[in-house]
Amino acid sequence: MEPWLYNSVTLGVFACNVALACVIESVTIVFGFIAAFAISTIVFTLPGIFYILSYRKYQPAEDKVRYAMAAFYIIIGVLLMIFLLIVQILTIVNS
Repeated sequence: MEPWLYNSVTLGVFACNVALACVIESVTIVFGFIAAFAISTIVFTLPGIFYILSYRKYQPAEDKVRYAMAAFYIIIGVLLMIFLLIVQILTIVNS
């Protein structure tokens, strides 16, 4: 990565962090958003993606049930992430 791009992205992220720290009143809101992404990604989405990638590379095309289950896990992970983000937004709005 070129130094000017790295430095500008780093400064942009830092500026966003400082701005959010000035605006957000409670750290629980931040933890809620982080948890919404982390739980759904780590538990459902990433294992499904990794299985599909390894299935395409190493498995024969005979076992479609596990492939469908991995796709189902990805869909459930995305839906869970959307649901948890909506819950966090409603929590912010109602407080």
